[in-house]
Amino acid sequence: MNLRTKIIVVALIFIIINYIYELYFNQTSIYPSKYNNTQVNHRLDGCKDYLVKSKKKNMVVLFFTSQGCVPCKKMKQLVWPHQSIQVSVSDYYKSPKMLNSSNETHIGDFYRYKIEAVPTTIIVDKSGEEIKRSVGYMDVKQLLDFLN
Repeated sequence: MNLRTKIIVVALIFIIINYIYELYFNQTSIYPSKYNNTQVNHRLDGCKDYLVKSKKKNMVVLFFTSQGCVPCKKMKQLVWPHQSIQVSVSDYYKSPKMLNSSNETHIGDFYRYKIEAVPTTIIVDKSGEEIKRSVGYMDVKQLLDFLN
């Protein structure tokens, strides 16, 4: 190999390593900012609150994870079982649906929703259309804000 080819190969390796580092260690999202920890604040009362809850019954919370993901394990152990999260997520239909990359039956969902980093939490409507997305670890407060 000549010097020019070696430089190109080294540059490509550096780019790939940097991409992997950003994706898995910094939980940098590759999606537009409208999908990053989108929060919707509802200040509803009476009838409007009931309508929102009935709309949520037509939505599902999807939690994408992988076997070796430490932030995913922390969320499963500390965040999802939290009482306030359980109350909030009970408004959604059969939620949360935990999808693991090592489960062959879930791989199609990883491709469908273009999951490139875990943990990723997505709210979808009954037809499977994405409503909002959050990429990366969320503590209890952040997840509550995301679900409400």
